[in-house]
Amino acid sequence: MIDVEQTLLKFDLVSFDVFDTLLVRRCLEPGDVFRMVEGKTLRSGYAKARVNAERRANRRVARGLTYGETSLEEIYFFIPQFKDLKDVELACERECLCANPEIVAIWNHVGNLGKRRVIVSDMYLP
Repeated sequence: MIDVEQTLLKFDLVSFDVFDTLLVRRCLEPGDVFRMVEGKTLRSGYAKARVNAERRANRRVARGLTYGETSLEEIYFFIPQFKDLKDVELACERECLCANPEIVAIWNHVGNLGKRRVIVSDMYLP
C-alpha cells in the first residue's frame, strides 16, 4: 500500500487533473450529458450526432490534420445543425459536475503541507 503522506513529502509541486479527478460527473457516462441536452431542448438526434462529431474531430487530430487536442469548436464544426446547443451542453456539464471529496481532501492537505499545487486538464471543456 502506498503511503500518501510520505509520497507527498517527496515533492515540491503536486499536479491534479480537473475532470474525473478533482471534479466528477454525477452521471454514468459522458453520453448521458448529451442525452440530457437532447431531452431539455427536444432536439432529436443531438446525442448521437454529438458523439459522432467528437469521433470525427478526434480522428482529425490523430491524423495530424489539426494541431493539439480536440476543441469544442472543432466538435461543433461537424454538427452545424446543433451549433446553438453548445452553451446548453456546457450548462448541462456544470449541472452534472461535483467535487470529488477524497481528492479535494488531498488537494487541501497538499496546500497545508506548503506544497505548490497545479491544476491541469486535457479536456476540451472550459
